[in-house]
Amino acid sequence: MPRPLRVSIILLPSLAFAVIAVLFLFRTPTEAVPAGTVSPSLNRSATSKLVVVISFDQMRGDYLDRWSKQFGPNGFEKLKREGVWYRDAHLPYGCSSTGPGHASIGTGQPPAVHGIIENRWYDRATGREINGASGDKRYRRIPEVSGDDDPAFAPDRLLCEGIGDQLLKIEKSKARVFSLSLKERSAVLMGGKHPTGVYAFDTVKGEFHTSSYYTETVPGWVLDFNKSGKADGWFGQNWDRLGDGSVYDRIAGPDNVASEGVGINAQGRTFPHPLSFGLTAPNKKYYDALENCGHGNDLLWAFTKACLDGEQLGRVATDDLLFVSFSSNDLIGHSWGPDSHEVLDVTLRSDRLIAELIAKLDLGVGAGNYTLIVTADHGVCPMPELAVKNHPDATRFNPKEIFGNLGLMLDEKFGPVGDSPELWVSKIAYPDIYLNRAAMTVAGKPISEVETAVAQWAGNRDSMLVAFTRSTLAGPVLTDPLARSMQLGYQAERSGDVVVVNQPYCLPIGKLSFGSSHGSPHDYDTHVPILFYGAGVTAREPITERVSSFLVAEQIQRSLGLPR
Repeated sequence: MPRPLRVSIILLPSLAFAVIAVLFLFRTPTEAVPAGTVSPSLNRSATSKLVVVISFDQMRGDYLDRWSKQFGPNGFEKLKREGVWYRDAHLPYGCSSTGPGHASIGTGQPPAVHGIIENRWYDRATGREINGASGDKRYRRIPEVSGDDDPAFAPDRLLCEGIGDQLLKIEKSKARVFSLSLKERSAVLMGGKHPTGVYAFDTVKGEFHTSSYYTETVPGWVLDFNKSGKADGWFGQNWDRLGDGSVYDRIAGPDNVASEGVGINAQGRTFPHPLSFGLTAPNKKYYDALENCGHGNDLLWAFTKACLDGEQLGRVATDDLLFVSFSSNDLIGHSWGPDSHEVLDVTLRSDRLIAELIAKLDLGVGAGNYTLIVTADHGVCPMPELAVKNHPDATRFNPKEIFGNLGLMLDEKFGPVGDSPELWVSKIAYPDIYLNRAAMTVAGKPISEVETAVAQWAGNRDSMLVAFTRSTLAGPVLTDPLARSMQLGYQAERSGDVVVVNQPYCLPIGKLSFGSSHGSPHDYDTHVPILFYGAGVTAREPITERVSSFLVAEQIQRSLGLPR
């Protein structure tokens, strides 16, 4: 029996999904995600001298349950015990990638509002892909690098201000807002438009840097850190497990799985992983490998401590906000997959890091004077080769092969528009399909008619679940939960004319055909941890109801006494 056509919102929601839609998917794309969803146990009148927001890039929400017995008492378990833990928090939008995730954490808005629909997207005006954290030629890397003509990062692509901007306006610039990460996009997009400081790690020079968008100079503590040689501290070492390999085997399965990758610069599929590769001195090869191992988070943590001390955050008469995104979890997950020894190890290291952070804040800022928020920008898909055991249709697919005949289909349906069927399509940047609007004019066909034909065809390809048209996603508020999540991730000027959703546990092949990735609206990609701890947070039992990840933004605002 042939599969029925699946276009736009023909999927009928189940009762459970309808309840979810009522909870957090009911506003228009140009409105904020619903307010008033923070637990009543949180003290809405208490404010903090310092709010610290930690994002573990690609830490899927179930990890805090799955490996809880391996955590120590003073990290994640302390936050669970003495704070508020939302066990079933999800991104309410479908584009579950790093750029959209961090922009949403920093602004409290969905991609439909802040405009960061992906890490990169196709720009119709220039015919090129745009980096969501890129600036223009006016901006230079600071500290400057001789001969580097590439534009430095900037928040130019953000279409709205961030929570930090809101704080600085109210405090008349007395407050400080910092955003730190190994990745440029994470630091930039959390920080908002006008933060006090934004810093990321440069694997060419092996140092933390910023952009002339923000400043022409860096403070002494940044220069001192870069001169300290801390980034070179793991040169000559290997990345090995924290614990016994047999324990990892029992918890995470075998270390050597065929569908895993081999890391950066052939770090290898199994522990221990080299970092120096026989080099005589640190260079980009070493720094890339350092980011892609458990010690990458250690490097950022050392820089974070330097920021806390150098800026005296939370220790002077201001309200301060610090965003930190630990990127190594994501790089490791992409390389070896979420069920690997490597992801288990970096998660256990993340638990230790949180314990060290709490101790640092207790000593420097004082218990009761800060609020700590822990979350993630997105989850991750299990590797299909492992998921197929419980999900028989799990597979990897190549979008170029799946959609390669799109132009031919349109030629056959509407007639040729030139000497090549490829003229119908400007760009396929999965999951977005950008159509050539000039070709539609030549064919004398309304855009909506061509969009519908493409969505019907694309949504019925192998490994595809459904396709949505621009007319649908840019139109009135949708009630189907899947459609609404895609709508919250859609920005009409930047997104495609048709957006495709793959079947669950089907993973698009990008540059690599191993490891894993994310980006879909499915639960494994949208499930993120949320933990609140400290000032204004009253301990309670874990919250099991499904909630929106925009609780994070609400709690930041409440902890700083900002209006919502």
